[in-house]
Amino acid sequence: MDAFFEDISANNVPTPPTTQTTGPQPAQTTEISHIKALHKITDVGFNKILALLQKACSPSKGYNFPSSYYEIKKTYKKIGLGYESIHACINDCFLFWGSEDNLKMPNCPICKASRWKDPKKTKGKKVANKVVRYFPLTPRLQRMFNTKHIAKWMTWHATGQSKENGKMNHPCDGKAWKYFDMMKPEFFIVTL
Repeated sequence: MDAFFEDISANNVPTPPTTQTTGPQPAQTTEISHIKALHKITDVGFNKILALLQKACSPSKGYNFPSSYYEIKKTYKKIGLGYESIHACINDCFLFWGSEDNLKMPNCPICKASRWKDPKKTKGKKVANKVVRYFPLTPRLQRMFNTKHIAKWMTWHATGQSKENGKMNHPCDGKAWKYFDMMKPEFFIVTL
């Protein structure tokens, strides 16, 4: 988590007073990555856009845009926003994940479909037919709990229950939630 705050402070270059546009804050990096995904821009095309932005908005003017999409992905991974690629059967019946045996399988054990695309079409490289991206939840939650005001919002279910009897403002005021609290008290223990 320290890497997250180091990266934030490294990229927190002040916006020039003459411009009203956004600067190099992490939110803008996220926005531009979102545009890349929405419009299905290739990595090569995106890198060219970043190069243009670097020329137009140079560090001497108070901006600090990343040099490539790879650099953005490294930053995301460093702050706990990375993902894990898992190969899947083309027919969605098996994940090549977990044990060492599963990782080495060339064919799906259920439907016998090949795990790999035709090597003639991929210039001899092994390319999976289908890849599922898994976004681990734990680092994201840890990042959210690192920020005091967000942690307060995330623990509201334990601290902000309605004081009025019979009035339900949130699901945590309901009978089912209270029953679960009673049956599993260790589940909702919150420490700030």
